[in-house]
Amino acid sequence: MKLLMSTGALAGFMTGLAVGWFQHVPWPTLLWRAALAAYITCILAGWWGRHWSRNLKLAQQAQPVATSTAHPTTLPRRP
Repeated sequence: MKLLMSTGALAGFMTGLAVGWFQHVPWPTLLWRAALAAYITCILAGWWGRHWSRNLKLAQQAQPVATSTAHPTTLPRRP
């Protein structure tokens, strides 16, 4: 989860820098906006990660367990 949030923060900061750079914003404003974008994307990435993880666990619990006794790599022999 920490990696996902860190990645989101980095992506938000870089996006904020790029957008401010292309708009020719002064440096103090540019850094403020980039930091705010990093914070918002970090929060959103954390929320999305928790939501995704919870739904993945629910999907795994809903799948029936295979009860086959044969080894999955063995093929039936022809007579």
